[in-house]
Amino acid sequence: MTTKAQADLTEDERDAILDAWLDARVDEASNNKAGRVDTESYQDFALGNDETAAAAARAETRRVLTEWGIGQARADEVLLVVSELVTNAIEHALPPVNLRLQHQATGGAVHVEVSDGGPSAIPGPWIQSCEPEEHGRGSLIVACLATAHGMRGCRGGGTTQWADLPSAA
Repeated sequence: MTTKAQADLTEDERDAILDAWLDARVDEASNNKAGRVDTESYQDFALGNDETAAAAARAETRRVLTEWGIGQARADEVLLVVSELVTNAIEHALPPVNLRLQHQATGGAVHVEVSDGGPSAIPGPWIQSCEPEEHGRGSLIVACLATAHGMRGCRGGGTTQWADLPSAA
C-alpha cells in the first residue's frame, strides 16, 4: 500500500485525518469513564439554512426522543432547547447548520449540539423584521432548562452551541 508523505497531503486531507483522530479520542474518552463502557446513542442531522430549519429539527428530535423513550415533559424541554439553538444559528450564523442529539445510557442525559459555519455579518430575516425587545431570550431559556450549556469554536471558524438536559423529570 502506498501512502502520501505528510508534506504531500493537501490541507483538507490533513484536516480530515486530524478530525478523525480527534473524534476517535473524544469517543474513547467519553466511553471509558471510570473504567467502564458507557453505551451512547446519537443522531446527526444536516439542516437547511432557512425558516424551516427549526421545525425540521423539532420533528427529527421528537422522533428520536420517542425512540429513546424520553417522557413527554422532558421531551418538550429538549424540543424547546433544540428550537432555540437552531433558530440562533439560522438568525446569526452562516451555513452549514447541523444538529447532533446524544443520549447517555449511564445517567440518561440528553446532549444537544447545534453547529454552524460561524458568525454572519447580516442578521437573519426574522431578526430584521422585528423590534429588539421581541428577540434575545433564547440563551436565557436554554440556561433555565439545561443542567449545563456552552459554546465552543470549530475548525474553519464555525461554532457549536450545546446543552445537556436530564432525560427524566
